[in-house]
Amino acid sequence: MRFLVKNKGKSRHNPGESGVAIILLVISLVFFLIFFLIFLDVAYVYYIRGQLQNAADSGALAGAAKLKSGDCLVLQPDAISEATAFALKNSAAGGNVVVEDPSVDPTDIIFGNWDGGTRVFTACSDGASSVNAIKVNAKKTTNYLTGEFGLVFGKIFNMALKFS
Repeated sequence: MRFLVKNKGKSRHNPGESGVAIILLVISLVFFLIFFLIFLDVAYVYYIRGQLQNAADSGALAGAAKLKSGDCLVLQPDAISEATAFALKNSAAGGNVVVEDPSVDPTDIIFGNWDGGTRVFTACSDGASSVNAIKVNAKKTTNYLTGEFGLVFGKIFNMALKFS
């Protein structure tokens, strides 16, 4: 039996094209690595956001349990201390969550009125006359003065994220 071999003696590639596949592979691997690191940073931000949301939810639920319904001028020290205590039991990005007393930062714990029909929260300062709800805003900072913490990929470019 005899086999016929075509293109006998010819090379399978052109002489000036050797190594092009390796260069393309290296370039595509670099782009894949960059996109992967950006994906890690985005996932990390959403992870921290979820942890802060858990802290705010637990603080708001605990504060609502101690809430005295009435008008907006009624002081609510029990609700403030309970909301702060439960929010601070949580952590985000491996560190403590920050919730300030309303006398220090009036945006961290806000009293107001929740309308279940329209699903709208109206803060006391925005025109609500009665109190039946509490809103807690939890913050995460490694350096409380700047409010920034580092990212995975952002560290390469000396970037930080301010997240509250």
